[in-house]
Formats: sequence, C-alpha cells, structure tokens
Amino acid sequence: MIRLLTLLLIIITSSASGQYSLCDSVIRIPASAIGQPPFFWDVSTGQTEDETDIFIVIREVGDYSVTLISGTPGCVLSTVERFSVDTCNDWTFWMPNAVTLRGVNRDWFPVGHNIVIDSVMIFDRWGLEMYVGSTAWSPSDKSPNVPIGVYACKVFFTIPGKIKREVYGRITVIN
Repeated sequence: MIRLLTLLLIIITSSASGQYSLCDSVIRIPASAIGQPPFFWDVSTGQTEDETDIFIVIREVGDYSVTLISGTPGCVLSTVERFSVDTCNDWTFWMPNAVTLRGVNRDWFPVGHNIVIDSVMIFDRWGLEMYVGSTAWSPSDKSPNVPIGVYACKVFFTIPGKIKREVYGRITVIN
C-alpha cells in the first residue's frame, strides 16, 4: 500500500487569507501591508521568524494563524491572518507500461497522488492469474519463467472520499 504525504507550502509575502486545501501550493500573506521593518512573525505551528519574508510548511489539516508584528519600540503594529487547511480531493493515477527481466526497471507498480493502491492483478495472455498483491511485481524474482510479452493487469485503488476505482491496462515484459 502506498500513502503519499502532501505538504502545503505557504510563502508569506503578499496578500491572501481564508480557506485552503493541501492541494494549494502557495498561500501569500502581506508583510508590507503592516508597516516597516523590523518584522517578527509568530505562526500557530510554533514557528517564529524575524525576516521580512518567511516560508511555512503545513503538514496537517487544521486552523492556523500568522501574527506579524512590525515597528520599533514605542511604535509597534500587529496583524493576524487566519486560515484553514482542509483535505485535498485532487488525485492522479499513473501506471507504467513496461518492466524488464534484467536491468533498472525490474519492479512494476502503479503510482499516483492522493490515492491508495488496494491491489494489483496481473494475467498472462490466456487469462491465467500471474500475480495478485499490493506490492511491486518483479517478474524475474517471482517467477523465473515469465516469458517476454504483453500481460493484462487490473488495479484497484481508493481516491479521496473513500471512493473505489479500478483500471485495466497492459504491461510489456522486456528483456
């Protein structure tokens, strides 16, 4: 089973706030809107910085806030930006179309973003089951008598929302 961790990178330089998902690559929050340096950032993730621009990596769903304090003693300004991060519903699926008996690409397994591979089935040209599992298929390791040729496959996977999908394809075994 493959589980991919998605990160949300927040670059704090210009205006934005509100609702985001782990699919969003960049959220921008203004530093220049509050005043002049020196700046001090306090992020609800526990991160603090004293730079003009900062980078924040969000690893989990939740509500966050960023506080920016600006100015000199006697003249301090502050602002708070609040935002929420929810799950990512975008997903991709990619299935290689070849595997080798020798060399670099000896293992075959489908991959994707924000999916879980539940199981893989591989069949020979007569429809006989060659492999069933949830790990990579290595034709040279599992069965030394796998001939060069084209094999049918069926992949079962789960996308966000616990929706089950299945995909059919072909794998070419080369020497």
